Amino acid sequence: MKIPAFFLVFLVFACTSYSDQETFLQEVLSLDLSADEKARLITNEMTYDEKVSFIRGSEWKVQGEVERLGLPPVHFQDSTMGVSFDGTSFPSTLVVTASWNREAMALAAEAVAKEAVARGERIILGPGVNIYRMPNCGRNFEYMGEDPYLSSEMTASYIKAMQGQKVIACVKHYLANNQDFDRHGVSSDIDERTLREIYLPPFEAAVKAGVGAVMTGYNPVNGFPMAENKRLITDVLKNDLGFKGFVVSDWLSIYSTEGSFTAGLDLEMPNSSGYFSPKEIAALNIPDKETLLDEKVFRILRTYIDCGIYDGPQKNTALEENPKEHDALACRLAEEGIILLKNEDDILPVSQTEPVRVALVGWNGYYLNTTTVGACTVFTGRPGRLMTVNALSGFRKYRDRETKIYQCPASDIASIKGADVVLYFAGYWVFGEGEANDRPWEMKAKNLRDIDKISRWNPNLVVVSNYGGGVETESWIHKVKGFIHLGYAGKWADAALAHIVFGDVNPSGKLPFSMVKQWEDFGPVAAQLENPDKLIVWPRDTKYRIVSPLGVGRFKVFGGDPKMLKSKNFGLFENDPVSYDRMDHMVYAEGRYLGYRYLDKAAKKAQFPFGFGLSYTDFKIDQLKVSRSSFSQGEEIKVTVSVTNTGDCAGAEVVQLYVHAVDSKVDRVQKELKGFEKVRLEPGETKSVSMPLTADSFRYYDTEESRWITESGVYEILIGNSSENLTLVTSVTFR
Repeated sequence: MKIPAFFLVFLVFACTSYSDQETFLQEVLSLDLSADEKARLITNEMTYDEKVSFIRGSEWKVQGEVERLGLPPVHFQDSTMGVSFDGTSFPSTLVVTASWNREAMALAAEAVAKEAVARGERIILGPGVNIYRMPNCGRNFEYMGEDPYLSSEMTASYIKAMQGQKVIACVKHYLANNQDFDRHGVSSDIDERTLREIYLPPFEAAVKAGVGAVMTGYNPVNGFPMAENKRLITDVLKNDLGFKGFVVSDWLSIYSTEGSFTAGLDLEMPNSSGYFSPKEIAALNIPDKETLLDEKVFRILRTYIDCGIYDGPQKNTALEENPKEHDALACRLAEEGIILLKNEDDILPVSQTEPVRVALVGWNGYYLNTTTVGACTVFTGRPGRLMTVNALSGFRKYRDRETKIYQCPASDIASIKGADVVLYFAGYWVFGEGEANDRPWEMKAKNLRDIDKISRWNPNLVVVSNYGGGVETESWIHKVKGFIHLGYAGKWADAALAHIVFGDVNPSGKLPFSMVKQWEDFGPVAAQLENPDKLIVWPRDTKYRIVSPLGVGRFKVFGGDPKMLKSKNFGLFENDPVSYDRMDHMVYAEGRYLGYRYLDKAAKKAQFPFGFGLSYTDFKIDQLKVSRSSFSQGEEIKVTVSVTNTGDCAGAEVVQLYVHAVDSKVDRVQKELKGFEKVRLEPGETKSVSMPLTADSFRYYDTEESRWITESGVYEILIGNSSENLTLVTSVTFR
């Protein structure tokens, strides 16, 4: 942009004469200019050294200070379950996604943002939006499930709410970071249509929502490290999608200076890597180096100005770091995201009016995981524990002379036999899965043994899954009467669970991923992994727990392009580094047929399908109507149904809308989620639910023409409450 001459004269004067009370930054911010114009003025005023220092961290999670111009340091912080280490521990993103409630996700993001500002942290490294592809991925609980539409809707809600508090959301990990095993060295090899239709949509939704920052993943994609992937960063993200913010590296995920600098990466984090150091950048012999440097600085500055980071002090001391109302919110979010998957003989809820004995059994009952290790880590702030709580504490309020609630180990036969209801808590210890730690799909062997013997001692058994995501159930589900997916539900997981078990809260969570019967039901994804039940190893010669699909622990770091070389930071990750001369490849052979899409293609039923979740009441969905039977580009269809609570207690149902191309010229999945709404109803109450559809709801990506296309033809609209229970069908025609 060409700067008017009178502005240049003003700025030359301002930078030599502004008072101690008014910095150059404040002078620029006071001008009646756009964020773009202000950012360009500041960029032009910075020296070469200031610009270079601005595109890399100054500390582990600090960046941006230019004292001469009055630019303050900007603090980053992890948060996929709350502000790391000392914030309120909210339920994981996957648990909140299981609420199928956009408002719930927005409330979580707003609360996290307020706690961040109270601490002076203005960039939150989240949300995580990688697709739930590999069921073993140790970070699935940080993401939003298997479906790109559901993930996109939740992502947009999160970002709008967070940035409404003048905190920049940094969506991650771009792109296709779907496993943590060997995440530096395994390339995610994906065909273009799959990339566009499955893995890119949440990031596209983030861009449309105005996200300020995008973080690159550790993993390569199609043979190129993400920090050096010019096609995906510059061509796709910035040019095709129109991303206006800045692209930041994941910590220690840059492997060369030139590749990252020219690919479109704008900010290197943290300060210890050294690839964007003054010395390294000065040595670059590339055309337009200064232009590229200016563009990076400009993008960061524009984002800070546009999001209001410079509008006042970085820290707002008027806000509380851990307000009490956030405890109540954390509990409410957990209640909405807990999923009741089996309830034979109405074993739940436990009666509050009759004498009853409830046994809480299992090691995870004593040490219930609220969060886990990695970028998600949040201490609970509850006395005596770091990342766990005792489940009994949440049940105490239900204890009285008639209701006996007690804990016991799985070996206490007498206590278990004497219970009217047994809750068995299955899961890992707190470091059992998480960042850099993928896990087996099957439950721990001890959990399986305990379930088997307890079910023989007492048939009234309810299993509570304290695993981050889905687990194998076919071998044991017939032995139990109840099954609850708790996940990592945050600081008040115990209380939220108790409220559901005793019926003060009616469960309304729905699965954001498919739970299959057999390992083979994951299709080509399963075929890529050997020994799926024996993934976790902990090599003695490494600092971190590593997972290998081949049963061998390794943590490769590479640099350069295109061959793998040993990074200068390799020693940070492994005591005895080994160089590799090639990159490994994870071919996404399933293409678009992932989760329920694959089950549809293979004509298989899930154990618990995508979108499934039970309630203590019953609902009827009927009276399907569409606002028009045919439509064209630019026109909207409103799909309306009635939902009635036909049961005896208040509850919430999630109406789900899927679309099916009846006669397509190209290969299409059988159906795709394209709408959902959560509705709360009193007994006997009926409400109307409306969901909009546009031409984009029916589109596919054409790789030959490199664009999205909506074919003319007939499309079915399917309505129900899970991907396998779609009872209402109508059709519309796109002209």
